[in-house]
Amino acid sequence: MPHIKITDANFLECLEDDDNFFECLEFWISKYAKPSVYSITAKSLYAEEPKHSYNAGPVLYCGVPGQEDKEDFKRYDKYEALKEKLSQEKHCLKDEIATLMKAKHITKASDVYKTAWMSCALFKKIMRSDENYIPDKDTVFKLCIALQVTLDEANKLLSYAGYCFNPSQNKDIIVKDFIENKKFDKKSQEDIDKLLFETNGKVLFSKE
Repeated sequence: MPHIKITDANFLECLEDDDNFFECLEFWISKYAKPSVYSITAKSLYAEEPKHSYNAGPVLYCGVPGQEDKEDFKRYDKYEALKEKLSQEKHCLKDEIATLMKAKHITKASDVYKTAWMSCALFKKIMRSDENYIPDKDTVFKLCIALQVTLDEANKLLSYAGYCFNPSQNKDIIVKDFIENKKFDKKSQEDIDKLLFETNGKVLFSKE
């Protein structure tokens, strides 16, 4: 079919001819409504028995009626939602430490890092760095004891550093038990180290 002027009367007929496809598409968009679509599939360009129309004009489906096309919409929306989530400012380890300090009315940073047997420099590095800095697991364990966290708070704090309690590791079992039983004082720290030493583990709160 040669290139001809597209009208409502010959729209569907012209659409069947590849030579007139783009002219048909431009005609439809300009005269009726711009379709809210993300992709156009060859098998769903138009429908013989359309259920809906735009301004009573011919219907040009662009990725709308088929199940595969509906899935494309869903995937696109989920992808956009994920990108939005990734672009948002994230609550990270240092934020969670600050939240716990406020909740437990700890106003001095020294009360945390001295109780946790860590240097001021290391604590500053944790609290002033971006979310990409991750201390080792032992350091997070010591913070859990110093902040006197509940088990739920400990799990959450560990998760922000990418860790969790490992039920097959003696150190994890010992620290978890002391947290569950709310044993955080200096004597409890000594007991933790004693148990770790007896099980051939690296101590947390004192030099080996």
